[in-house]
Amino acid sequence: MNPTIEAILVEWGQQQASPIGEVAVPCVLGHVDEAAPGVGGHRCLSLVEQHVVQSQLSEAVAQALAEIDAQGSKGRELTALAEVRYVAQVMLPLAEQYLRLACSRNTYRARLNRLHAELLEVLPGAAMMAALEAKGVQAEKVRAKWLAEVRKAARRTEPAIALAQQRARMQREVARAIKEAADRERAA
Repeated sequence: MNPTIEAILVEWGQQQASPIGEVAVPCVLGHVDEAAPGVGGHRCLSLVEQHVVQSQLSEAVAQALAEIDAQGSKGRELTALAEVRYVAQVMLPLAEQYLRLACSRNTYRARLNRLHAELLEVLPGAAMMAALEAKGVQAEKVRAKWLAEVRKAARRTEPAIALAQQRARMQREVARAIKEAADRERAA
């Protein structure tokens, strides 16, 4: 579990769960309206800047999660985990999260680690795209080039992932065979 990604997801979840939260520095002109109607007001000076920062973070994480979600059933499992774990007024106990996701503790931990690893790869690009779009740069061209590079890197790692999955299957089969042999020996 990556502490930086965890902090980003916690912040994103809080923004998703209660998007109206505001912190502001009062404007010195706030009380002028009381003295002379139509002048001044109670607006704050830092509200706009804070909203922009929250929106960029939220959009970057949402874009990254959408890319992960588009990867198929495994991606949808990870986005469901992000929603259950981070988007709540009060963080649910882990046992409740296991129930909502219909998985065991070990599966939950594996998915959480995979979510963090995926976001670590995808989020910097998503954050870069959000910054480019805010500046008005033709982000689609940059995004297409970036996605091509990510897909190329993913294709290079596919054989290693397939080999690791094959080894894990073989280890499970060996463990089952040993268990069955031990059960037969006890029964005899």
